[in-house]
Amino acid sequence: MIKSLKDSDGRHYSVWAQNQPMSCTIASLWMGRSLVHQTSFAEGEWSLAQRYYYAAVQNADAPLGLDPKGPQSFKEGTGKQGTLAYRLASEGFYKDEIYRALVSDGLKVEGYKKGRGPLHIDKRKLSATTPALIIVDWLNGGRHMLVAAQLSSGGKIVYLDPWGGHLTEQDNNGSYSAPYGNFGASDIVFYISKGR
Repeated sequence: MIKSLKDSDGRHYSVWAQNQPMSCTIASLWMGRSLVHQTSFAEGEWSLAQRYYYAAVQNADAPLGLDPKGPQSFKEGTGKQGTLAYRLASEGFYKDEIYRALVSDGLKVEGYKKGRGPLHIDKRKLSATTPALIIVDWLNGGRHMLVAAQLSSGGKIVYLDPWGGHLTEQDNNGSYSAPYGNFGASDIVFYISKGR
């Protein structure tokens, strides 16, 4: 399901509410891609989005089970050892697969992984056509991907969260407080823009 939501400045966003468990990566990649190209998307594009980005997530969009507080809350070691689902549960997303999927889609990508301390979003890099894809480490375990669309006029980050289809505006403090009760720290940020 796609929701049309507005930020505090009255800007409209299409937010793809996850239509199946473990689909936040594909939904976020497609929302970010649409922001870069300034295009809208339709419900019928889900299978197209899966074909574009399936290699980045493999079988991770299969229904592996959910924590009721939110998405991507795996217990360590979930799934068969050696599979991507197992690796996701144990270690999280692989930034290289996501990077390659975005580049092969013709996007320019700058990726950053958290070192010590919180990973803040570089506000100078955000714009209407240069969003950031954020991978959050939940404090209760697991990971989630969402989009930092741009800044509000009040200086807050406008987040598009596919879990249930939410738009929130939050301070840039290296963390994400989900409207469904989960809380986590930004671990990886991909700034995406039009390729050459």
